[in-house]
Amino acid sequence: MKQIFILITLTISLFAQEKYFINFRDKGLHLAKAGISMSQKLDMVKSYISPKAIARRERVMPYNEIITDEDLPVSENYINELENYGITIIHKLNWFNAVSAYLTDEQLNEIKNLDFIESVRPIKIFKTDKTFEFNDTEIYKSSNQNSITSLDYGSSYQQLQFSNIPQLHELGLTGEGITIGMLDSGFDWATHPAMRNMDVIDEYDFVFNDNCTANENGDDPTQDNHGTYTVSLIGGYSEGNLIGAAYNASFLLAKTEKIDTETRTEEDYYAAALEWMENRGVDITSSSIGYNLFDSDQTSYIYGDMDGATAIVTRAVAKAFNRGVITVTSAGNEGNYAWRKITAPADEFNVISVGAMDTDGAVSSFSSRGPTYDGRIKPEICALGRSVYGANSVGSYRYTAGTSSSTPLVAGTIALVKEFYPHLNNRQIRNLVLESGDNASSPNNDIGWGALSAVTMIEFPNISIENDYYQINKFFTNAVQDNDISAAYSINGVEQSEITITKNEKGDYCWTLPSLSEFDTLHFHYTYTRDNLEMRNPVNGEYTYYGNSEYVFLNTVDNNYETNSGKNELMQNYPNPFNTSTTISFFTKNKVSTQIYIYNILGQKVRTLFNGVPNDGYNTIIWNGRNDNGRMVASGIYFYQMITPDNSTAKKMVLVR
Repeated sequence: MKQIFILITLTISLFAQEKYFINFRDKGLHLAKAGISMSQKLDMVKSYISPKAIARRERVMPYNEIITDEDLPVSENYINELENYGITIIHKLNWFNAVSAYLTDEQLNEIKNLDFIESVRPIKIFKTDKTFEFNDTEIYKSSNQNSITSLDYGSSYQQLQFSNIPQLHELGLTGEGITIGMLDSGFDWATHPAMRNMDVIDEYDFVFNDNCTANENGDDPTQDNHGTYTVSLIGGYSEGNLIGAAYNASFLLAKTEKIDTETRTEEDYYAAALEWMENRGVDITSSSIGYNLFDSDQTSYIYGDMDGATAIVTRAVAKAFNRGVITVTSAGNEGNYAWRKITAPADEFNVISVGAMDTDGAVSSFSSRGPTYDGRIKPEICALGRSVYGANSVGSYRYTAGTSSSTPLVAGTIALVKEFYPHLNNRQIRNLVLESGDNASSPNNDIGWGALSAVTMIEFPNISIENDYYQINKFFTNAVQDNDISAAYSINGVEQSEITITKNEKGDYCWTLPSLSEFDTLHFHYTYTRDNLEMRNPVNGEYTYYGNSEYVFLNTVDNNYETNSGKNELMQNYPNPFNTSTTISFFTKNKVSTQIYIYNILGQKVRTLFNGVPNDGYNTIIWNGRNDNGRMVASGIYFYQMITPDNSTAKKMVLVR
């Protein structure tokens, strides 16, 4: 009884105060100081940033930026100063150089003008997405009993087959070796028959600051239902009942929501959890949470804040992505409500935001729509979000609908592809997701790039670097006759000699790219024999690669395409505005000399994007936001111009960092 009284007293005391972010001016020392080597920097953080996290960062970050001031712990001297005022620290957020704490009005007035304090602002409390639940157990029966599957998926077959996941399971891919971080309301996994054998590396409750993510004293009885359900869609395994998309993956589980009369969370929980996961070496994060409206006594975000740079949760996702983490989140369930649009952190530039589809492949009415406030297409991709079967607390199962359902299915698909191709970094994975949607040629703000196909994703060519040579890798899920496979390619429209293709031990095919400059464009396709039939991949169009980049694109537009005018023509870039790269398309005929230049708003040329003779017909080229010296240009308005002997055309685009 005494313990209960203390808990109640503490709760009343905390709710009599307001929770704040306290941002410090600096870390007390700086890694930029002369004479500190990277090995010394790594030694400074080795107690809390794992070798796996460092290895992931090394794949996407310059060596001298692997550890920065952001990674240093907040100053203990500053924390001690705050504690002298009777302040109890809730969370330390190294990336933001901040702590969270409950403050009385008196404490707020005492500390806000201290010389080491940069700012003190209230932490916002978010209402999270509405949950849609369906109890129709007759939705899908025995459809898993077919020749392509050796596992008994039970009622979970429909959601997996929607994204062609069982075909990857048949290849032996199960998510093994991939670490997935789940951010949700709590996880009753240890006693559930579908999850008790799940490999949970670590778990943490960021609400109560302990290591139990299942329900405990002070929780609503339904607290861990939502998280239990979402993690089961990836990690569950009970044949005949439920099989998750990547059931042999390893997991980091973070409880980041507090459920009272409605689902809600506080932004410091989410930010602290992402940093915790990144430091422990997570490969993929999945959050079936979206934030826009606050509790009634808080100031709500407005649509103008869905700009990729405002919400704390959005900024935290950006910091995780910059460190190489593959970030996946729900687009939101606001489609039938006044808000309608995506919710944070789905507005982040590089996050893979996931919409929901019905069983017939149509967008679910509740699925949040794009664009972001600054005009970017959202969501990125979709999966089944209706009638999705997963685990409930206390050992039961249920059908549920929402982007909470579709998001883990996408994260699980990514885990399988990452298992097969461990060299892929998070930027490459994001590109593969987009190219693997069934609406990739014409993305929109309802379904983005369309429904994700695991088969298309693993079969889509990708780039690896072996001993400083760029290599194109390609897998065929159905057997081909090895001796009959070949690839034809051209560079800047000039056909090249035959390619030597090598088959690797795991069954994919690879070939080494010739030496290219960043201005070169390579088009290629494969021909092969299957069941004594001559086949072509892609069936239509060409794969396209731009010199010294990480990505392959699919150009399905017929080169005999003619514009309405029949003249040389420059199209609007896509996406616009853009963050990391944008595609510029143009049409030429009669193999005319063509130049494409990029100018800033002052009329200064920043980049010669193309100077040569393109293919007759439809051409595409990527601008990566760099100038002719390879440096990133600043955010702003830019103009791109196409010059041919008979025409000069310019269009406007917007770069947003």
